[in-house]
Amino acid sequence: MVCQNCGSNEVIAVQGENFCINCGQLVQKTPVVSAVSTDGLPAGVKILPVDGEEAPKTTKKAKLGRPKAGRLDVPAAATKRIVGEVTGPPPSQTPPPLPKPIHDIAPPPPKPIREPDNRPLPPVIRRASVAYSEILGASIAGRFTHHRSFMTIVPAALVAMVATVAGVVLASGQPHRLVSATVDAGWAVGGELIIIAVIYYLVRSLSHAAITFGSARLSDHRPLPTERWLEVAADSQGRRLGIDVLASLGLLVMLALMAGLFVSGSHLSGLPEVAQIAILMLGFGVLLYASVAITMTVSLGHIAVTLAQVHTVSGLKLGWRLFRRHFELAGARLTALSLETLGLIAVLVGAGGWLIVSPANLRPLVIGAVGVVLAAIGALAGAGTAIWWGNAYRALVQVDHPAGFHRLLSTAVPKAARVTPVIVISGVLLGLSALAVAWPWLVN
Repeated sequence: MVCQNCGSNEVIAVQGENFCINCGQLVQKTPVVSAVSTDGLPAGVKILPVDGEEAPKTTKKAKLGRPKAGRLDVPAAATKRIVGEVTGPPPSQTPPPLPKPIHDIAPPPPKPIREPDNRPLPPVIRRASVAYSEILGASIAGRFTHHRSFMTIVPAALVAMVATVAGVVLASGQPHRLVSATVDAGWAVGGELIIIAVIYYLVRSLSHAAITFGSARLSDHRPLPTERWLEVAADSQGRRLGIDVLASLGLLVMLALMAGLFVSGSHLSGLPEVAQIAILMLGFGVLLYASVAITMTVSLGHIAVTLAQVHTVSGLKLGWRLFRRHFELAGARLTALSLETLGLIAVLVGAGGWLIVSPANLRPLVIGAVGVVLAAIGALAGAGTAIWWGNAYRALVQVDHPAGFHRLLSTAVPKAARVTPVIVISGVLLGLSALAVAWPWLVN
């Protein structure tokens, strides 16, 4: 067998087909014989006239003799021949199909078996929660370390002093004497209480801010000396004062609305009792929520202006956004406050019993000892409150603002934090203390 393409006789058979080893083309099994017409040309080929010339006409010679008669048993229409022009080559002249490539000749590869996907589903991403129990535990343990409670001893001593005097008067069985003595003294007692309240506010604000800043630095393993804590607290005192002024105005508005709602309850007598109770409960509920929101926002704002060194309005906005997304913060804070209150009540009951059973000659010493105990308890409570709010702020920022974590918890010492604010505030406190001591003589 010879390849009709290259004339080579090297032919190989693959799956019933013959292929040329030389050129790789398909080799026909039988040679192709082209049909030849009567005029000597291949079948289906005709000579066309040149442009401008007419095709030669062939004349048919007439045959002599009598014409043949047609068959009588066949219809005349069937004897007619339909002469048509062959427009294409005969079937034998159809070009052979192109040979198949080798990859088409080979058997197709087996389809991969799809195995069932038994991989575990990805975990559902849930919103991170705040571990308030850890915050409470850290606030309890932190107040006994790094001398944090000593920073709140001054405001706690002021509160203990006032509470001790009031307790002695109440324990005497004549509580009306305290009210009457205060009213009769007029500005001599009222002014003294106002000065003490101002001193308490400044010292408490400074001590809480210093403890918050120092605790944050310790949590980041970047401790600083205690005097740096006070410098940062003094530097942000003005921003905290602005927050407290705005919060005080808001709480005064809430109190005024509550009083107005209480007074206006008498104008609802025309409504059914159920409607009156529903309206009053709804109104007081809304006002109570607003008051709690203001308190929580202010506490978070204090931490923001201390740790992130933001402005007053920015600190309030950040505190409101954090509380709005975590209303459970109010319940967590109420729980911590209830535990501290229960401990304080237990101490007060014990101190009262000790005062009652003590001899009369030792009662002044017992009163002094009770005052010291109350001051220590107040200092521990103040330090714990500062640590609790600092840890709560850090946890809320980590959950809600992971992108701005480093900015909102930078705890960087500002360049403006110098000794000057500390000296100024210390001078103000010394002046107020001297004024408190000299106030009774100045009034009289």
